Amino acid sequence: MNLSTVPWMSIVDVLLIAVVLALILFRQLSWRSAARMTRIAVVVIIIGVASLPLQLQGSKASLVSAMLVIALTVLVSLAGGWVMGRLSAVETDAAGQVRVRGGWLGVGLWIGFIIVRIGMNVGIAALISPQLVSVTGLFLISLGLARLTSTQIAVQRAHSGLTHTVPAAAQSGQ
Repeated sequence: MNLSTVPWMSIVDVLLIAVVLALILFRQLSWRSAARMTRIAVVVIIIGVASLPLQLQGSKASLVSAMLVIALTVLVSLAGGWVMGRLSAVETDAAGQVRVRGGWLGVGLWIGFIIVRIGMNVGIAALISPQLVSVTGLFLISLGLARLTSTQIAVQRAHSGLTHTVPAAAQSGQ
């Protein structure tokens, strides 16, 4: 076997996907601070929005096509985030901080969200513009909006009493 014929990029891509899925799995099974989740989502959205003009600059897609894809991305992200936020476990600790956990259902929802995004990309490439599929900024905006929406829905649930309070003694083991 000749090492120069091994598809190294494919192997790296598979390993990267495995690491990302493991990270999503871990994060969905762990309690996380809603405030931290919000900050991270906002940073991801800002990076996505900031990179968008540079990535679209060389595209041959029309402005109308780009706006349509952006609107579709926002709608799918908001819908996915709403579902994830409604189905996440939410708790308020003794200090009043909201924490969120997706659990195994959250893992499944994120995998479903990624599958929907891949399907969207196939449709966008076939029907609108293949150049818009490779715009990383749209993917970052999508992930950030889904995370931000799910976190805000979970926080609303916590503030409306759809949560449980964790006693201070139970928090020490985290």
